[in-house]
Amino acid sequence: MIKFRDLRADEVECRVQSVTAKGCTLLLYKNARCDMNILDETVGAEHWQRKHYDCKGNLFCEIGIYVDGIGWVWKGDCGNESNMQKEKGEASDSFKRAGFNWGIGRELYTSPFLYAKADTCNISNKKNRYSCSDKFIVTHIKVDNKVITELTVVDKNTGKTIYSNVNRADNQRHYDLEIKNYAAVLARNSDKTAEDWIKAAQAKYKTAKAQSDLLAKWVKEIEQRKEV
Repeated sequence: MIKFRDLRADEVECRVQSVTAKGCTLLLYKNARCDMNILDETVGAEHWQRKHYDCKGNLFCEIGIYVDGIGWVWKGDCGNESNMQKEKGEASDSFKRAGFNWGIGRELYTSPFLYAKADTCNISNKKNRYSCSDKFIVTHIKVDNKVITELTVVDKNTGKTIYSNVNRADNQRHYDLEIKNYAAVLARNSDKTAEDWIKAAQAKYKTAKAQSDLLAKWVKEIEQRKEV
């Protein structure tokens, strides 16, 4: 039986699904390159192929994998149109959905509800239409039996953690990522580098948690000055 590995944090992307004055909901997804890479590394580039076809107005994609002793085995699904480049978007979506049928990234279906409150992200309002252009990233993910058991999502623009069910006291990597994200935000809003901000926090506190909290405080102070 062909078994595909779980997705890494850097392979999981996060996009805004809907926005209101109070905040925005987020969705986890994978891109087509992720499926291609995992297929290549698992079965070999020469042992898989894809085909697209139209069925009752819907674009379908099937992924075929060559299995020794059996031959080509196919699994597929139909796609949805994207907001841009209709045909390309539908083809890409059908390919990713076919990958789900093979088990690639199926853990994304178990994602918890992700919601960014208005005070943790940048929401704009133009003619009563709310939008959020912030980039959200997955900094940590753990999967057991195709179920997401640990997840951390951060707003790359503000450096704030949007969601995390990780035991922070036992997760040094979580704090290291927070420090990096907060420092990047501070660097974009000052004449100092991210490294300068990290060193300043390290000079005041020894623990990563305290350094992260201090950097978060500085980010908040900058945001407050912008509002004045």
